[in-house]
Amino acid sequence: MNLFNRILKVAIIRQDLGVDYSFSTTVRREIAADLKVEVSINASNKKNTDGGHVKIWNASKETCEFIKPNVGGIIEITAGYGDESAMIFRGAIGRTLPIIVDRDGTETILKFSLGSYIDKIKNARVSLAYNGSVTAEQILRDALNKAGVRESGLKESFPSKIEVRNFSYAGGLVELIQNFIEERKLGKMGIRAYPKNGMYIFENETNSQGREVHEVSAATGLLDPPRWVNDDNKPVYKLKTLLNPKISIGSVINVISSLDKKTEGRFVVSKIDYDLTTHDDDFMMKIEAKQA
Repeated sequence: MNLFNRILKVAIIRQDLGVDYSFSTTVRREIAADLKVEVSINASNKKNTDGGHVKIWNASKETCEFIKPNVGGIIEITAGYGDESAMIFRGAIGRTLPIIVDRDGTETILKFSLGSYIDKIKNARVSLAYNGSVTAEQILRDALNKAGVRESGLKESFPSKIEVRNFSYAGGLVELIQNFIEERKLGKMGIRAYPKNGMYIFENETNSQGREVHEVSAATGLLDPPRWVNDDNKPVYKLKTLLNPKISIGSVINVISSLDKKTEGRFVVSKIDYDLTTHDDDFMMKIEAKQA
C-alpha cells in the first residue's frame, strides 16, 4: 500500500425523510481540501461508544454558518492514500464549540464533536415487497439501501442459501434485521448484527475464514510492538499502525512482528482510535482486537 498522497475529506449532509421512508439528500457541503483539518475518532463494537471530534482551521463564514445550525445532521469522513481511500466514519454532528482564535490572533479554529448516529438508524423505516424467491441477504441489502444506511460484513457473514418467498414488510429497519436473526435462529450460528459507527455491522463470530485478511507489519506501517495488556482483568490485544483504510471494526488482521513472535497471528478488530491531521503527522490507528 502506498502511504503517500494522503487524503482526508469531511462532508456535512442534510437529509430529509422521503415519502417512501427513504432518506433523500438535500444539501451536501465538503470542507475545502486546502484547509487544515484534524480528526479524532473512537470506534468500537460496543454499544454507544462511538465519538470523537473535528477541528477545522480558518473555515469560511459560510461553512461555520452551515455547520452550527446543523447539529444532529450527518457527517462523513473519508481517509486514505491516493486511490486507496474509504469512508471511515458516518455519524452525527454533536455539540459545536465556540470558535477559538489562536494566541497570535491570525487563525480561527472551529471544533465540533461527533455522535454515533444510532438514533437515526433506530428510527429508520422501510417498505419492501417481492414476488417469488429472494435471498435474505438481498432483502437486508435492499432495506439498508432504502434507509440510506451503509453496511459492513453482510455478504461475508450472512448465509447466502437462506431464501424467502413472496416477502413483504413495512416497518422499522432494526426490527426487520433482528427478526431475521431471531426467527431463523442465526444467533446460534454466531451471526450478530448491530448499528455502529454510522452503519450496520454484520459479524459471524464462529467463522472468520471467509473474510479478507489484512496484513499488519513493519512493511505496512506497524509502529510499536503489539502487546497484551490487562483491561478490567481481561487480556486485551493492542497495536499502533499507520492508517489502512480497508481495516474497520470486524476486520481480520494478520499481525507480523519481528520483535515478539508471541504477539503474531490472526485477530478480529474490536476497537479503532483514529488520529488524522491534514498538515502535520502521519495518519494513525490504534487498534484493539481479539484472537480470531
